[in-house]
Amino acid sequence: MLRAARRRMSCPFLRATELSEAHRKVLLFPIAGGFVTSQHIAEPTRKLFVGHTYWIFSVSFSQDEKKIVSASHDGTIRIWDAETGSILCCLKTEEGFIYSAAFSPDGKRVVSGSRDHFVSLWDAEKGTHLWNSDEHGARVYGVAFSPDGKQIVSVARDAPPILWDAETGDPFRHLEGHGGSIHSVAFSPDGTTIATGANDTEVRLYDVFSGAVIRHLRQHKKPVRSVAFSQDGSDILSASEDGTVRIWDVKTGTETACLVKSENYLMTAILSPDKKWVLVGSLDHSLSIWDRQTKENRRNITGYFTEVRSMALSSDGRKLLISTHNDPDLKDTFAFSILDFRGPNLGTLPPEEALLYI
Repeated sequence: MLRAARRRMSCPFLRATELSEAHRKVLLFPIAGGFVTSQHIAEPTRKLFVGHTYWIFSVSFSQDEKKIVSASHDGTIRIWDAETGSILCCLKTEEGFIYSAAFSPDGKRVVSGSRDHFVSLWDAEKGTHLWNSDEHGARVYGVAFSPDGKQIVSVARDAPPILWDAETGDPFRHLEGHGGSIHSVAFSPDGTTIATGANDTEVRLYDVFSGAVIRHLRQHKKPVRSVAFSQDGSDILSASEDGTVRIWDVKTGTETACLVKSENYLMTAILSPDKKWVLVGSLDHSLSIWDRQTKENRRNITGYFTEVRSMALSSDGRKLLISTHNDPDLKDTFAFSILDFRGPNLGTLPPEEALLYI
């Protein structure tokens, strides 16, 4: 049994169907001098969400994690039942190329940003359009709701970030701009701070109430494609075209870790709930999982994804939402997927072990 386990553990990506029923319940993983058994686990699943007809640029959960919103270059924003995979609503635009979409905290509204310069708000239940504005006058690359649902922040190509009244659609504050396009934006979990990442290689932190820049984080060498707060708001991750993911202390602005993935063009990075693991998506069609403490790349998964532009992790670390999915059976259709770890979460079982069961 141990010899068989060793052979399986050497596989870079092993499907659960390759394990016998007797071995599927118990996970064996290597330690110095031999193998030990981990907790009993159920078989994780990989669920596909099929329907878009072009690249999917953004995927995210609703706050209760019962719904998913996806934004695509096919000109649609789709709202999905996270459990069944059925499409609950399809929101269509005239110009196409939706770069970003996000739920309001109550899940009743969706904000989107598009190539036609519009920030738009939608009723996620009725599928109706509530308001839009082309205040940016440029392609809108990122949007986010504040945790209380009262404000929206948006970022665009060669334009400063804008804060909006979510109810009226009025732009009430233009923040200090970067020296170029801004690709990503995020609210801190407590709603007091906004983070942006841009072509000028900077990550900036803004005070929401005053609009002032709190910090300039300047270690990246190439454009920053993604910024994301940890679930407790104490850390922020930035992923860059320079092939690095950097982790920063929000209070001090200190860089606490730098993960280097050679010259790969990184698109997105997120932390597991316990902050031990960093998940990284890139244009080289891979998902990699890093140990934050040792800064080691513990798993690099290819063959199941195309350009990994967007990811989201459920609050318990159980489900990883990832786009875009590559499947030879999907001819003219694009999909995203959920990797469901069931029992073993990314916070309770090292992900390179849990991924053996996908």
